[in-house]
Amino acid sequence: EPEVFAQDAEPGCIAARAGGGLVVARRDGLWAMDTRDGGLIALAGPPYDPSRQRYNDGKPDAAGRWWIGALSDARAPEAALYRITPAGAEPMLGGIAVSNGLAWSPDGTVLYRSDTKAHTIWAHAFDLHSGTLGEGRVFASFAPRTPDQPLASYGGRPDGAAVDESGAYWVAMFEGAQLLRYAADGVLLEVVPLPVRCPTMPAFGGADGRHRRAT
Repeated sequence: EPEVFAQDAEPGCIAARAGGGLVVARRDGLWAMDTRDGGLIALAGPPYDPSRQRYNDGKPDAAGRWWIGALSDARAPEAALYRITPAGAEPMLGGIAVSNGLAWSPDGTVLYRSDTKAHTIWAHAFDLHSGTLGEGRVFASFAPRTPDQPLASYGGRPDGAAVDESGAYWVAMFEGAQLLRYAADGVLLEVVPLPVRCPTMPAFGGADGRHRRAT
């Protein structure tokens, strides 16, 4: 039976803490959560105006640094991608409407990210030692849905993502009812239809890590 820990503000993502429990990124900032009883301790306030933005997708890099992207409630390009440090959230890239799709190449030299509103995925050079972003390039882009386009013919927009051990990038296509798998050079390798219209995140599990899962 799952335990449910109700939150007073929208949670965007979570991460495991080295000392146990979780860190929860919510609209109102970062919180440490005790998973035994749901107790919360405030760690840092939000680096944005919480009446306009909130934390969204986030993942740790291979060095353990947590990266979190925010989204704009108005879907305006005013949000940012943050690197979390002991001092709080450090903006690393701005001009984002809906930050999503964070994942890294197996060797840690490429950071992938998407802007769901822009229907675009980027690949950035990444320095794992310093935790810095380099130049980005468009990795994949998609046609937005037109006002009169039936939902059934819309391929979706990029949401959460993951990279498998071969280096392929898997992305959930929100409202597209599918997962897409791309090679590291941006070539589309596979389309996986799903029985749900709005997938949000792929993941891999099982003893060999080869079981595909999606929320």
